[in-house]
Amino acid sequence: SMLTFALAHASILALRVKSPDHERPFRLGLNVSVRGRKLPLTAVLGLLATVAVWVVVVVVQPYSRWFGIGWMVVGLAVYVAYRRLKGISLTRRHHAPGLAPVTTPSTKRRPPESPLG
Repeated sequence: SMLTFALAHASILALRVKSPDHERPFRLGLNVSVRGRKLPLTAVLGLLATVAVWVVVVVVQPYSRWFGIGWMVVGLAVYVAYRRLKGISLTRRHHAPGLAPVTTPSTKRRPPESPLG
């Protein structure tokens, strides 16, 4: 599960690098500049911390190490089998038929109406 958190933090950072001008409904004020790009400090620290904890667990706990590696191998095998069964490429993005692409909601929202008038 630590890898999942690390990947979530890495995804946030990757989106900030690939689409820096994309409209976002929420941004934290704590950003750090890396090579001219503003990255959220919480995602940077979260990525470093979760990777560090994952490495400690893999090094210190042999049972967790082997069980975790086995679990990832099983998950990867199921992913490959499912994609091949459905005839979907393993490397290309696939969109479900009949679903509209996800769009980001506008940040320009009306303030809620007050019951006090």
